[in-house]
Order: sequence, then structure tokens, then C-alpha cells
Amino acid sequence: MEKLTKIKHRIIPAKDSQNNSYKKVLEIKGLERGFGNTLAVALRRILLSNITGIAPFCVRIEGVEHEFTALEKVSEDIVTILSNLKKVVLNYNEDYVKDNQIIKLSLNANEDNRITSNHLTVTNAPRVEVQNKDVEIATLSKPGVLKLEMFLRAGRGYVDFEDNKKFIEEKEKELKELSSLSKGAFIAMDSVFSPVVNVAW
Repeated sequence: MEKLTKIKHRIIPAKDSQNNSYKKVLEIKGLERGFGNTLAVALRRILLSNITGIAPFCVRIEGVEHEFTALEKVSEDIVTILSNLKKVVLNYNEDYVKDNQIIKLSLNANEDNRITSNHLTVTNAPRVEVQNKDVEIATLSKPGVLKLEMFLRAGRGYVDFEDNKKFIEEKEKELKELSSLSKGAFIAMDSVFSPVVNVAW
């Protein structure tokens, strides 16, 4: 009986990844004909939908009751600010984050001009870090006009804002206890938990 060839694998930097440390190539050698696609499809599905990650599910902004509110001295509208917050890449150690634990990030901009993800501070969880600290969140013409809190949780795959609204209702008491803001609604947003954005072969 003919034996299968021993499969070897290694992770190598992508050829065009000089300016992107998040891009990697997994090289697998020794596959028989047809096995490459079989493995690639399975790996793609696992990487995109089955890896646990951390993502925001709601935001509270001082004095804002819904996403169509306008803030004085802030160039961006609330929808744009929420969209910018979704671009923030977060890293966490699952050993330090409990199931269903709500993590709070705070932003209190005591300066004017360009506010970035570098201004976000994790307040209640160790080993949770903002990876890309240069994401532009808002532009202010007066210091202190933007105070916001972003609430995160761990999960898998994708959860739309309607499901997150239900989660907010269930956790409303806990969210109010965690929040330091005096007024403002908890605005639901979509959650994309997968830390992997794209897989190609």
C-alpha cells in the first residue's frame, strides 16, 4: 500500500507585508492532488467564523440619545464616529476575560483637533489592548466636548445591532453601573468578533 507523503507546514511573511505586520502566509507542502482546495476551504471557514475575538457592542456618548444627534464643536456626526470606532483593532488574553464579561473603554478628550484611538483607555480589564492607535475617531474644535464609553464583549462570528439591542436590554443594570457618564443612551452597533479580516489561497 502506498503511504501518504508527510505534510510539512510553515508560517512565512507575505511578500507584500513590509508595511502590514498583520498579514501572514501559511505554506503547506506535500499535499496530494486535490487536497489543497479541501484544506484551504476548511481553514478559511474556521479562520473567518470560528475564532473567538473581542468587539464593541454598544457606545455611550455624553448627551447623545440616538445616532442621529449632532454634537457641537465636533466635525463628524455620530454615525461617522461609530463607524470609526469599528475600525479599532483590539487584542485580549482570553484567560483574563470571563464569559459574558463587559469591558469598558473610555475616551475623554481634553484637547482639541484630531482625536485618535490612542486616546482610548481600558478601565476594567487587564490584558485588553488597542493595537492600531492611529485610527482617527473625531476632530474637535474645543477640548472636552466629546466624552464617550465603548463597551466590548468576547464572541465569535458576527452579531447585528438588533441582537445587540436585546443584549443591552438584558444587561442594562450592569451597563449603568459600569458607566461614568451622567446622561446618554447606550447605542447598539454591529459586532464583528473575528480577528481575521480576509483569507485567500
